[in-house]
This record gives sequence, structure tokens and C-alpha cells, in this order.
Amino acid sequence: MSTGLETIEDVLPEGTALQSLEIAARSPFELFWRRLKHDKFALGALVFIGLLILIALLAGPLVKLFGAHPPNQQNSKVLILPFGDAAPPSGSYWFGTDGLGRDVLSRTLYGARVSLLVAFLATALTVFIGVSLGMIAGYYRGWVDSALSRTMDVMLAFPVLLLALGLGAACALKGCLATDSVGRTFAVIGVLILLLPVGLAGLSQLRGRAGFKAVTREDWMLRLAPGAMILIGGLILTLISGSKKTLIEPGLPVVIFVIVVALRSPDFRIERSLTMMASPATVFAQVNDFHKWEAWSPWAKLDPKATNVFDGPAAGTGASFHWAGNDEVGEGGMTNTESRPGEFIRIRLDFIKPMPG
Repeated sequence: MSTGLETIEDVLPEGTALQSLEIAARSPFELFWRRLKHDKFALGALVFIGLLILIALLAGPLVKLFGAHPPNQQNSKVLILPFGDAAPPSGSYWFGTDGLGRDVLSRTLYGARVSLLVAFLATALTVFIGVSLGMIAGYYRGWVDSALSRTMDVMLAFPVLLLALGLGAACALKGCLATDSVGRTFAVIGVLILLLPVGLAGLSQLRGRAGFKAVTREDWMLRLAPGAMILIGGLILTLISGSKKTLIEPGLPVVIFVIVVALRSPDFRIERSLTMMASPATVFAQVNDFHKWEAWSPWAKLDPKATNVFDGPAAGTGASFHWAGNDEVGEGGMTNTESRPGEFIRIRLDFIKPMPG
């Protein structure tokens, strides 16, 4: 009876000895590269990441090569007056400027460094913490596994965006979680986790059990690996990163704000209100007449010697007010563009110094 299936002898050339055939084993890297080179999208992503890393490393020379300005140098002269809008792309500023007159091209090149640093630090912390806790839970099992699993469930129960907004608000001015202090904390936790299996084995031996004798070399490697990984990660953060760096930078709230705005509906409204113990007519009379602002405006008290020039009607629509004072007050002007008695007024505010706006 024939099954229709060919054997290896059927497909080999006549006279070939089976003993002469050798099966060449491929390494994991060879298998990985064999699959990767057939995936065009993965190769494209690899080239892009490599280019991004190269740009981040060569940001300084590239800025000089393109003739761009330093990333933090402000130039108010290129802003579009009278409102101080960002300048469009030009020969001097290839990508234009931001609202403070800084070169967007150089800030983009240097910004790649920040992006890569955040990505590598986040990935490293995730690997150290996740792998270490997973090894501890998998080795000890029982109540240790349950305690770690429930702790992770509690962490995952927090809304990620809300938690990020809270961290962003807390670290908005000076940043937080300095790398050296976080590194020392990780190092201490790593040492404690290293001592835990040693203490348990010693306690077992004191009770008359096998203790250290029952733990093989492989067991010691598994028990000490999580603590060693956390300790090494803490030492790396402490020694390499330095005390001036923080894991959460002051610019994080801006990134979070962009994410929140992108996820929200395009139509939204922000409203603030304040209750005053006075009638609408009384309050309206104070804000509708620029001559009365000096009596209640906190800015007027910053420079009592400031020069004030009034123009147009005494009050209401069309009235204008120009001031010039010290560095705290600066120079600028206001124009009443619309006034409805007892309801509201609209004011156009123009800053001239220290920055147009």
C-alpha cells in the first residue's frame, strides 16, 4: 500500500550516503535576523530609530552645521508684532521660532536627546522592577505571589492619565524624583532583597532544619538574582545619572496637557468666577474706567512711579491706557473694545516689554 509520501531517500540524489549529511544549527541571532530582513516595515522602523539615535548624539554638531541658533537663545526681534507671534520658517530659522523667539530646529534636534533618555530610563526601570518582582513571585509563590499580585492590581486600578496629571502638577516647577535619591532607594531595596533569602535560610537552620545545606547553587542564583538586579539598577542611577537630573522633568506637564487636549472633544470651555460683595453696577464702574484701576490693581502697587497715559473717552468702548514702568511692571497698553453697562467689558491687552505679547 502506498501513502503517496516521499521518504528522504527518495528526494536525495542517487548514491548519497545519509551519514554524510550534517544539520547546521542556527544561533538565536541568526534566526532573528533571518526573520527581520524579510519584514520591510520592521527594517524601516529600525532605520528610523537608528537615525533618531544618531541625530540625538550629533545634535550639537548638526546645529552648527545648519547654522541654527542655540536651543535656549531668545530673540524677540524676529517675532511678529504687535502680538509677538512665533516667526514662520526663514533662511535664518529653517523651522521658524516659538513664542519666545527660540529656534525650533535646534530645539527639535536637542529634544531627541530628551525623548531617548526618557524612553531608555523608563524601559530600564520597567525591566528591573518587573523582572525582579516576577522572579520573586514565581520562586516563592504562595502568599508572596498573592501579595505582589494584589499590589499590582491596586496600581493598575488607578486611572493612568489622572495619575500622570497629578505627578505632572507636583513636579511642574523643579521636577521631582532626583535620580541619585531614587538610585540610593533602589540600592537599599536591592540589599534588603539580597539579605532576605540568606536570613530565611539561617532562620531555618536555627530551627534545626536543613537551612543552608538544603539550598543548591542554582537555588542561590535564583534567590539572589532579583535583589542583585535592583541593586545594580540603583547603582547605575546613582553613579551615572548624577544628582542634578530628575526622572520627572519640569516639562512633563506640557506633554500631559497636549495628550489631554488631543483626547478631548474639539469643543470645550474654561470658565472661572469670583463672588464679590458689591452690586454689578459698582464693580462695573471700577473696571470700565481705566483711571480707577490704580486704586485696586495689584500691578499698580509694584511701581508707584510708573508713567500712565490715557487716551480716547474717559471710560467705556474706545478708552485706552498705556503704562511704562520698572522691570516688574514692564510696558504695554490696554484698549476697551466693547462695554455693556452692568454686564461685561472686553479688553485688548498688548505687552511691549519685557517681551512683546
